[in-house]
Amino acid sequence: MEIFEKILKRFFWVPLIMGTIGYYLAGEKGFWHCLYASIACYFVNPVNDLDNPLIITSKILAVVVTTGVVLSILGSVFTAIMRFFKRFSSDATVIYGDSEYGKHLAEKLRHGYHIDDATEFEKVRDHILMYEHDTDALRFLEQNKENIKDKNVYLILDKADTFLLSDTAGTGIHYQSIAEICARRFWREYSLYNHVVTENKPAKIAFIGMGPIGYALFRYGYLNNLYTTTQHIEYHIYGADIATKGEINRLEMVNDDKIICHEEDYFESPDVSKMDYIIVTPLSTNKIFNLSCDAEDMTMILSRLLRIASDARIFLYEEGSLKYEDIYASDRIVTFGDVSKFLTEDNIKNEPLDRAAKLFNYDYELRASGTHATDDYKEKAEECWKKLNGFFRGSNVARADHHFIEMRREEEGANDHEIWSVEHTRWCRYYYINGWSYDAKRDNAKKKHPLLVPYEELEFAEQQKDGIYDQRIKEEIEGICK
Repeated sequence: MEIFEKILKRFFWVPLIMGTIGYYLAGEKGFWHCLYASIACYFVNPVNDLDNPLIITSKILAVVVTTGVVLSILGSVFTAIMRFFKRFSSDATVIYGDSEYGKHLAEKLRHGYHIDDATEFEKVRDHILMYEHDTDALRFLEQNKENIKDKNVYLILDKADTFLLSDTAGTGIHYQSIAEICARRFWREYSLYNHVVTENKPAKIAFIGMGPIGYALFRYGYLNNLYTTTQHIEYHIYGADIATKGEINRLEMVNDDKIICHEEDYFESPDVSKMDYIIVTPLSTNKIFNLSCDAEDMTMILSRLLRIASDARIFLYEEGSLKYEDIYASDRIVTFGDVSKFLTEDNIKNEPLDRAAKLFNYDYELRASGTHATDDYKEKAEECWKKLNGFFRGSNVARADHHFIEMRREEEGANDHEIWSVEHTRWCRYYYINGWSYDAKRDNAKKKHPLLVPYEELEFAEQQKDGIYDQRIKEEIEGICK
């Protein structure tokens, strides 16, 4: 319908111009008489019997245009009626924006619809903002900020770093990042646990491509690939620009893991043949560094990797339905990144690990106050969550993402201090990757923290904080994270 309307607008004037010229050439006197006769063609009501090829063509095209206008009006009326009735559903949801992800998601909504050129919020409770450019989503939100207090607004960002966003106290705003969701789910599904813990082996991971997806995968791998106090994991980075290399090289590992940012290309590096995991994602599209990766480049990269890395599992990011493992004769290939699988209405509104993150935060609040959870703990947890900015939300999200590893370690007999030590390492890494460093006095503005020290140097009371305080909260979290 949108394509039809564009064509209609573009060719609406063609019959008018052709008819005016045709009537003039046929002998109709005066410009206004010719124009009037041409306009009458739109209403299938010619005012005279004059004819020539231009007039006949004009009459035919005018009927087509008129029919199109009528159908367009009827389509708009039908759409308006359908939207009106959909708004009566308690879970009615409207998706705003020009993102293809949003259009695809709208087709699967239980009750709702999509608008790509909205200027204000529709009269429903739940709203999902998904734009190609994050600034367009933020601009729409800013223009309508006075009308969101009683609404649930789910802001789905593409490239913005959610760790840097402000709190949403007093509003119904929830925000998520496509790159971060993808990365979090990747490390949950393709955990190194069996390799590092069960088989007690060191691990080497190569990242080829450091665009938004590649960096998110590295960041969450750095935060969550923590299993034991004696593990050895190496991260090899290929294709990062100067700024990204600078950020990564400043990171502290806290344990014996290592990060190596390579200057050479992956196919020139002897280390690639020694990898256990190779993760290939679209490179930065910044042409200054001449780094880009399309489908053709991906097949070339995959062909090279299959030849030079004989033992590695090769993970290739692909947003669509293309499955490289169905094309190549290798059982080492894994395609991931189909956004439609995890960017669903239910996941956006009820992301399980986000619920666990809210409970972790509330557990810290309970510990600080020396109280325990009451029957309304879920509502209290939500209130506390909205007071957090992106940095502290991200800390709890990373904690929730990592908890399934703690649960497995506990099941296999690891003691509290072993588990708490690993958790402290994860906590330190979260602060490091956000630019914090050690100082004897805490200063949030300058990103200084006195607890960025080895676990053994913490007082016992601080060590205990890496466990879960409230039993009721613990049972709820474990039910979510199992």
